[in-house]
Amino acid sequence: MLRIISVRTKLENFVTKLYPRGTNQKTQETIYGKPEKMAVCDALSEILSSKDQRFSNDPFIKIVRNRLVQKKIEPKVFMKFARWLYGQFSDKACHKMSAYAPSLPTYDDEKAIEDMLQAVEVDRDIPAIICIQVILEPLPLP
Repeated sequence: MLRIISVRTKLENFVTKLYPRGTNQKTQETIYGKPEKMAVCDALSEILSSKDQRFSNDPFIKIVRNRLVQKKIEPKVFMKFARWLYGQFSDKACHKMSAYAPSLPTYDDEKAIEDMLQAVEVDRDIPAIICIQVILEPLPLP
């Protein structure tokens, strides 16, 4: 259970890396134009489905979109999993518990991810193991 909470934290970090919500210090221009309050799931949905150039031309977003295509996961299905994850673990205290969770498995360790999911009831229509692999697979960030 605690490891799945860590996946939620990892999802937030994943979105933060792909969707910076700050300003360019030099031009004072908002980087992606969305307010600080934008929910992680809404930001992720926009990352995966927007045709806006700021997303379609971003090299890291292209990597994530390609991973979904390669693993045959539709963005809609991935978002269903992400929203389920947030629905299950949105409580602040529960989120704090992730600091004490055991380390997450590597993205290619399907057995460990499957074991991690045993304690929670995820919709069987969602390929949760693959969705977690997409979240956990490192991005080649500088």
